[in-house]
Amino acid sequence: MIENKACPYCRRSLIKAENQDNSRSVEHLIPNAVLTRRRKNDEGDFYACRKCNSKKSNIDYILGVLAMGQSSDNDLAADALIKAVEKDNGATKRFIDMVHTARPTNEGTVHAEIPINAQELIEYMHYLGKGQYFKLEHKLYNPRKQVMLVKFDNKLALSSLEGSYTGQHKTNPFQDLQQNSYTEVINNGECLIWAKNNKFLFVFHNYTAIRVKVLSKNKKNIAKVEKSETYLYRYFNYGR
Repeated sequence: MIENKACPYCRRSLIKAENQDNSRSVEHLIPNAVLTRRRKNDEGDFYACRKCNSKKSNIDYILGVLAMGQSSDNDLAADALIKAVEKDNGATKRFIDMVHTARPTNEGTVHAEIPINAQELIEYMHYLGKGQYFKLEHKLYNPRKQVMLVKFDNKLALSSLEGSYTGQHKTNPFQDLQQNSYTEVINNGECLIWAKNNKFLFVFHNYTAIRVKVLSKNKKNIAKVEKSETYLYRYFNYGR
């Protein structure tokens, strides 16, 4: 675990105190909510401020349910979604709303709207990007000099990729990714993090993925970011 003195998310200095916004707290970049085994504090990645840690955790749980809900393990998927609907917490309504949008497809699958809006999703992907950048570079992401290009892929896109890859290579892309020297394997492959040259790929339960690129801040890259975020605002409009 990195013994850092500033929050990788917001850059504020951390203090050893309790119940303050800038109190340091152990951060697992990949949340326990997306895994089937809960990790302890001594398995954390770095310290984050209490405010950022708390804010990120609001989406940690939702992402966890969505990722497990798209797993090829039908029992895990069903259990995650049932518990999310039955659990009485702040996110319960989101998953009930998601269930109400569920529609069967011609391929025999079910399509439902993801209960996250674009602003939440973009902010969350920035957390992952900033955290992974800090883990590798041991320095803070600098928004004055850098921008972050983020993209989200769901089961529909990744299933198509899997079929194409397997047809061409006769192997499974996610198993091959685990063997890649640039990949960190978490909890027996429930999460894979591929990282090279400030390009990061996070894959959860094989069928939910987040892609992040940390780029120099210039007009060309700002335009790329704006185009990508415009796409996300078009398709992720929960609560709007």
